[in-house]
Amino acid sequence: MWRGFAKYVIYSVNLIFTLIGLLIIALGAFVVIKYNEINIPSAVSDANLQFFPYVIIVFGLIIFIVSFSGCCGAGTQMKWLLILYTVFLSILAVLKLALAVLLFISNVKDAVDSQLTTSFGKADGSFQVFESFFECCGTYGPDSYNNTENLVPFTCCKGYSGKEALTCSKADAYPEGCLTKVAAKVSTFLRNIGISLLVIMAFELTALGVTIYLIRTIKPKMKCEIEKEDEKDVNDE
Repeated sequence: MWRGFAKYVIYSVNLIFTLIGLLIIALGAFVVIKYNEINIPSAVSDANLQFFPYVIIVFGLIIFIVSFSGCCGAGTQMKWLLILYTVFLSILAVLKLALAVLLFISNVKDAVDSQLTTSFGKADGSFQVFESFFECCGTYGPDSYNNTENLVPFTCCKGYSGKEALTCSKADAYPEGCLTKVAAKVSTFLRNIGISLLVIMAFELTALGVTIYLIRTIKPKMKCEIEKEDEKDVNDE
């Protein structure tokens, strides 16, 4: 009875994470599409921002592969596949813990300030990517752009695509500077990722314990014997 219960727990949990992996892959693909919609292709290339969504896709792919192996291992009760699954799960749990701790202790504000200040001083248009994506203007606001015409890049203003004009008025610009807004958004994003990693790790450790129990109960048997035992477990329930 308990072996059948463990089998269905592992199968169900990994089925859920298999779907989560697919959703993360879809999220990464969505971000790729959104980045491509920004009308500053050279800036995106210079800032290397196009690599971030691909990291998301790879992360989702790893979750999908590991969870799918656990799902198949529980369904077929192949001992070697379950052992391989526990090894992968253990490695991922350690990596998630290390990454979560790193995210919580990292000094995001200084890193963001340094990166954006450097980007703002360049003429490659990379800073305008942040303005468009985070809806902010300049380092500390529209006044960061010193010019007699009181104009700012079109990425500082809502509703401007750059097709009508490459600049807009400071009066129409986003009032908040990018240093403060990007740092706050990134900090919140990383903190949420850290919490999510810890929650996922807790589920993985539970699945790991149940999988180890399931492995210990599997004995070399003929397939017909395993099927009969499964039918007995179902009848007992």
